[in-house]
Amino acid sequence: MLPRSGPLRPFTGRVCDLSHRRGSERHLGWGHGRTTRAVSVRAASSGPRTAPPYVRRRALLKAGWQLWATRGYHEISIEELCLASGMAKGSFYLYFHDKAALLAALMRDEFERIEADVERIETTYTRGIGRLREFATLIEHATADPARARIRADSQQLAVGTPAVQAMVVEMTEMRVRRIQGWVNAAIDSGEFAGDLDAEGVARAFLILCTGIAVQTRGRIQAQAFAELGPVIERLLTGLGTDGRAATNLK
Repeated sequence: MLPRSGPLRPFTGRVCDLSHRRGSERHLGWGHGRTTRAVSVRAASSGPRTAPPYVRRRALLKAGWQLWATRGYHEISIEELCLASGMAKGSFYLYFHDKAALLAALMRDEFERIEADVERIETTYTRGIGRLREFATLIEHATADPARARIRADSQQLAVGTPAVQAMVVEMTEMRVRRIQGWVNAAIDSGEFAGDLDAEGVARAFLILCTGIAVQTRGRIQAQAFAELGPVIERLLTGLGTDGRAATNLK
């Protein structure tokens, strides 16, 4: 019998710094590293205008993370992005086709950041239920960051009517579903979950429950939302478990 009470425990994973990643990328290619610390947004007097292309592109990405910490897609202008990165407006289009392409790059950045922590989860936890619980905690902490929450929500909303963004969101979603499906299959094989479960269906439902909260709670208090999500995750995992089998050893 799985435990039915108790909040999700604090996330123990490290924050992944991808700032060392360099190289030329396409408009909707994988993003570079960035920071979401609250900093003042001001134009740089020098640097990005004469820096190598990858540095200037990274400056635009960093400006995006700064601005998305306080506002959403429709409230941010290309002029503001260029001002924050210390670049002329025309230079923006050397690196991104439009603002949607920049948002896609930021979402790729976020996807890679989560994937790096998911790799840590798979290394640390061998049991399927332990991995699922830790993934829910990971998403909880990601959504508590305003920039990360807004970028995820804006990407989901922009996917409707923007084919390129839609294709990117579908690609990332399917990759994550396959990863979680593997955890569910492992839990079925070990006897943690009932053997007649549809692993893919469980994986999709679990992912929607965890990551969909970022869209649903936009404008609400994230801490309150996840205080409600924690017991739901526990009840879901308990319901999927095999009767009479205690899963106290989560690793």
